[in-house]
Parts: sequence; structure tokens; C-alpha cells
Amino acid sequence: GSITPPSCIQEAETAWNSDSSPRATGTFTVNADDILVAYSIVEYEGKTITITNSGTAFTWTLQQEVNVTDYTRVRLWTAPATAGQSMTVTFTSSGGAAQQWGGNVLTFRGSAGVGASAKTNVSSGAPTLNLTTTQANSAIVVANGDWTATDGASRTWRTNAGALTEQTYFRDSARYTVYGGYHANAGAVSTYAVGLSAPTGQKYSVVAIEVKGQ
Repeated sequence: GSITPPSCIQEAETAWNSDSSPRATGTFTVNADDILVAYSIVEYEGKTITITNSGTAFTWTLQQEVNVTDYTRVRLWTAPATAGQSMTVTFTSSGGAAQQWGGNVLTFRGSAGVGASAKTNVSSGAPTLNLTTTQANSAIVVANGDWTATDGASRTWRTNAGALTEQTYFRDSARYTVYGGYHANAGAVSTYAVGLSAPTGQKYSVVAIEVKGQ
């Protein structure tokens, strides 16, 4: 039978403009079998972000990470909700000098779990990352951090995998620019270039993951 794409039902996001830790999201409610996708972006390498949740502890799996000298550090985790509950997610930083960072958690409902993931970092350009899906009608979550803090006011997300719903944008011109969101339904199994076609001139770290429908 046909596969129904998952639904992103909510986000729970922290601030991106400070070094305070730990930092919890607002309270949100999940159902058993929801799939949570979380990402953190740190101004530069050296500071490690870890993740926990209140209530029944879910198993958070680090799926992708870019941790390269003189790039933003990007981490992406997933967790299956093993219980329905009202909860918060706490991001905690350790190590490194004081720097800005933040995180976001997206909840997907009607998902059979996660599929492929990918990452890259490039010294100059417009962020692009190829992700080859494993199943039709999957969502794709994308998170990008720009070390050069280029102005993203006129940002343009790539639409090879369909329109992107933006969930994160923050810029401190002296520090970093962060971007995040998801493609709701990439369509047929294929290789999709995700990221942003503008602004160019970014020194970027980008990660992406497939969230399968069912």
C-alpha cells in the first residue's frame, strides 16, 4: 500500500543567544510511538551539547555531528517516544569557552522511524547536502550553522525535496547564523540536495535526516 508521510506536529526550541546551561524547552506532549528529532548548533567547536528529557527517559541516539575546527558544531539526535507524556527536553553544555548555542526538538507523528542521514562542512558557499532517502514520502529535517555569520535575511531554502517549513533562524553578526527546518514530504525514493541556495559565502556545517512515514 501507499506510505503516508509523517506529520511534524510541534517544535520545542531554546534561545540561541547565550551560553547559559542547562537550558530546557517549554513543556510539550507526545504520544507513544512519536519520533523526536533534536538538533543543537554551537558557535564553534570545543563545546559539547548533551540531551535528556523529563518523565520517562527516552533513548536519544546521536545520528550525525559536525565537529571540525573553525566551524559551527552541529549535532542531531533522534528518540522514539516509548510513552505518552507531557515533558521537557534539556540541553546541557560542557567544555569550551563561553559561546552562543541553542537547540530545537521536532515531534513527528505517524512515522515508522528514521532512515538515512548525512552531513558535510564546506569552507565557502551556499549550503548543500545530498541525502538519499530509503522510503517514499519521507520527511527530511535539515539543520545548518554558519561560522561566518552571514546575513540570512534573504535566505532561500532549497526545494528539491519540496518546500521547507522553517523552524529555526537566528543571527548574531559577530558570532554565527543558525537555520533549521523540515521538508514535509520528499516524494519518491531519490537523492535530494537540501540546504540553502542563499545566502552564499557561508562557512557551513549542515546535517540532515530522513523521517519515514508509515
